[in-house]
Amino acid sequence: MRIGIDYRPALLKESGIGRYTRELVRALAERAGSESFLLYGSLRRPHPRPSDLPGRFAWCGGVFPARLLFLLHRCAGMTVESRVGGLDVFHQTDFTFLPLRRAARVATIHDLAFEEGRFHEPRAVAALRRVVRRAVEECALVLTVSEASARDLRDRHALEPGRVRVTPLGVDARFFQAPAPAALDAFRLRHALPARFILFVGTLEPRKNVDGLVRAFARLRAAVPDVTLVIAGRRGWMFEPALRAAEPLGRAVRFLGHFPDAELPLLYRAASVFAYPSHAEGFGLPALEALACGIPVVTSRAPALVETVGEAAERVPSGDDEALAEALLRRLRDPGDAATAGPARARAFPWSRTAEATLRAYAEAGAAAA
Repeated sequence: MRIGIDYRPALLKESGIGRYTRELVRALAERAGSESFLLYGSLRRPHPRPSDLPGRFAWCGGVFPARLLFLLHRCAGMTVESRVGGLDVFHQTDFTFLPLRRAARVATIHDLAFEEGRFHEPRAVAALRRVVRRAVEECALVLTVSEASARDLRDRHALEPGRVRVTPLGVDARFFQAPAPAALDAFRLRHALPARFILFVGTLEPRKNVDGLVRAFARLRAAVPDVTLVIAGRRGWMFEPALRAAEPLGRAVRFLGHFPDAELPLLYRAASVFAYPSHAEGFGLPALEALACGIPVVTSRAPALVETVGEAAERVPSGDDEALAEALLRRLRDPGDAATAGPARARAFPWSRTAEATLRAYAEAGAAAA
C-alpha cells in the first residue's frame, strides 16, 4: 500500500495534534513493513523531509495551501493525488479535509469537546461540526484516541461501531528517564523555578479549567504558603478568566507561556504535583506524561481522563474547586506511590501500539476500497 499522511500539523503545531502527528510518523518509521508513505507538507512551512525517516517515507513539501487546493479542485479537479501520485489511503490527522480522487480516506477525530459550546468560539464550533459530519459520511474508517471519544462519536453521530477504531496516544521513552540531579538543578535555575510548585501544562482555554485550578490553589495557600502554581501553555480562546483569577495571588502564580517540547520532561520532574482538572478531554496526554515522570497527578473525572490515568492519579469531580484543592493538598503532603504507580501506568501506552493500531486501520480501509 501507498499511504498518504497529512503532516501539516506536525509543522504548524508543536503540541497537541502536532505532537500526535510527529510521534505517529516516528513510530511508523520504527516498524519494519512493506508499506510506503507520503508525508504531505505545507507551503507555509516548506521544511525538508525529516532526515531520520527511512527511504520508504517520501516527502512533498511545497504543496498548495488548502484553500487554494480546494479552489483548484472546484475549477480544475485538482486533488492531493494530482500532486503526489496515486495513493491507496490518505490519513487526515487534524480536523481538516483535503480533496482526494480515489484514495480511501481515514480521519482522526480527537474529541468532540467542541460540542460544549462554551469551550470553543462559535465559528470554530460550526466548522468542526462540518468536518465531523464529513468524516462520518465519507471516511472508510474514523480513528479516535480513546474509548470515551469513540462513544461520543457513536452516540452523537449514529456512527456504526464497525467504522470507528480507537488508537490511544503514547508516551515517549524520554519521559521515563530520570535526569541527573545537576541537570535538574540547572534547569530550575535557568527558569527561576521555586523549590515546590504545582504544575499545569496545556493551552489556556475554557475546557482546561485553568481558572478553576487557580481558585483551588487560592484555597490551599493558607496550609502551604511556600507552594507556587506554575502554568505552562500558550494562550488560547478566552484565556482571560485564568489571568483574572490569578491577579489577587500576585507572584504565587507564574505563567510560563508556551514551553519547549524538548524540556517538558525536566519541567514535570521539577514539579511537586501535576494538576490537570479539564472539563473535557479526548485523551489527556500531559497527565500521562507526568505519570511517566513519577510525580503525583490530580485530574478531573472527565471520562477520557479516567480512561487514561486509571488508578494511578487522584481524580476529582469536574468543576469542584474545593475537592480539587483538597486533593492537591493531600498529594503535596503525601505523594503516595506515584514514583512507581505512575510510570507503570504510562508504560501501558507506547507509541508503538498507536502505530500498530493505525496500520491495521490503514489496511482495513485500503482493503475495503480495493
